[in-house]
Amino acid sequence: ITMELGLLKFHQGFNDGVLEDIDSITTKVKDTNLRLRQIVRGIHPAELVNSGLVAALKSHLEDLGNQSIVNPTVLNINLRSEGFGDQRLPINMETDIYRVVQQAISNSIQHAGASTIQVSIIWSKIDCRFTVEDNGRGIGDIDPKDIVKSGHFGLANMRDRIERNGGSLEIGNGTNSGTKLTGVISVTNRTDIPDLTSNYKVTIKNT
Repeated sequence: ITMELGLLKFHQGFNDGVLEDIDSITTKVKDTNLRLRQIVRGIHPAELVNSGLVAALKSHLEDLGNQSIVNPTVLNINLRSEGFGDQRLPINMETDIYRVVQQAISNSIQHAGASTIQVSIIWSKIDCRFTVEDNGRGIGDIDPKDIVKSGHFGLANMRDRIERNGGSLEIGNGTNSGTKLTGVISVTNRTDIPDLTSNYKVTIKNT
């Protein structure tokens, strides 16, 4: 479509107003194409398929670091991982954990007004445990039985993703302030746990 619009500009007889309209439509098409690519990448991140959970989370944070947000301060996001090496979690489990962590970070960015988000993911012999904790305004007390009734559909979806893997998800107040999300999924057949720790940090500018 972009190419055809470009060829249209060579049509004789178009006045300046029509040419400006063609340029405007061309820009919108290019923006739409970029947005579609971002959506596809979000649905099926190449890093998640090819390199695993930690690499995909780092790539997501890198993308966030190239953006700016409406926030009282700049936002520092720290990702710490332990026990991840060549071995992979089942792909469905990796995908669900990735989605939950991604959504938790997005919630903090949109609603918390935080200056820091701490993400931790640890794969031990018996389980994979992750936390996402911010120092923002907090979510308040949530009754796990009434998540849907209270309108927290996103949180309900996050809980369902973890529970369908045989795990549990807790959402509540952080250690000092803010909101803390904790997920735990039991794992089996883990005999060799690599002594690997990774730390990754990005800063998102505020506007």
